[in-house]
Amino acid sequence: MIMRLTFLVVLALAVGGCTQRPVISPSAVADELQPLIGQRIAVTGEFCLPGKLGPYITTSRGQIYVLPSSFATSNYADMDRQQVSATGVLHHEHYNRPLKASQSADVVVAAPPLDHYYFLAARTQIKLLKP
Repeated sequence: MIMRLTFLVVLALAVGGCTQRPVISPSAVADELQPLIGQRIAVTGEFCLPGKLGPYITTSRGQIYVLPSSFATSNYADMDRQQVSATGVLHHEHYNRPLKASQSADVVVAAPPLDHYYFLAARTQIKLLKP
C-alpha cells in the first residue's frame, strides 16, 4: 500500500511539470512588480515552454511571460522546467473586464485574456543556471 501511494505521489509530481507555483496573493505580486514596469530587471525562476500565452518564467514574484510566443522555442527546449536567469524590460498588459454579462441569449461575451507581466523575447537575455 505504501509503495502504491509513493508511486502515485511521484507520478503526480512528474506529470504536473511546471504546475508548482509559489503561493502569492495577486495584490502582493501587483505591489512588487507594478513599480518595476518599464525598468530593466533581472529575475530567476523555472522556465516553462507550455503556457496560456507562451513560454513563461515562474519567479517568487509570480509568472512573467516571454513574448511573442512565436520566438524560436527550439532554442529554449533544453531550458524547459529548468532554473534560469532572465534580464529584460518588464512590461504589463491590462485588459478591461466587462461590467456585466449580457442577458441576451443571442449575444456571447468572450472573457478577455488575463492581465499579465512579460518580457519581449528579442530583447531579453535568458540563461540556464547551473545545477
